[in-house]
Amino acid sequence: MLNKIRGILRDFVSQGGISRLEVECGEFVFFVLLLEDSISLRNYLHKGICIGFKESNVVVASRIEGVSNAFEAKILSFESDNLFMRLLLECKAAENGQISVLASYECAKNLTKSKKVFWHILESEIMVLERFDGV
Repeated sequence: MLNKIRGILRDFVSQGGISRLEVECGEFVFFVLLLEDSISLRNYLHKGICIGFKESNVVVASRIEGVSNAFEAKILSFESDNLFMRLLLECKAAENGQISVLASYECAKNLTKSKKVFWHILESEIMVLERFDGV
């Protein structure tokens, strides 16, 4: 499953064909690494974009510190089998107000006892899915 979040491209920095975007999505700020020419990005500065990331690329833990794209969230629900656990986490900026996380059963089983967890997505694992004029 692909998690989708709409936001505004607030800023970007480019060097050597790599750009680091700052995307404001409601109360969240995401940083995104792209292999893209900054010339095309200028046209979308302060305009809407939709970012996305795979549920299997999200890291969940009881505590995450010292990295960008780390957020606290309430666990809405979870399903499990012998190998994996799918968690639905509250994220008001996301499509349907939630993100889906697919984690190994061993890593996630202790987290379900908590009401809240931290989640993290690497800057390089986020894709720009769409660019548009409004949010």
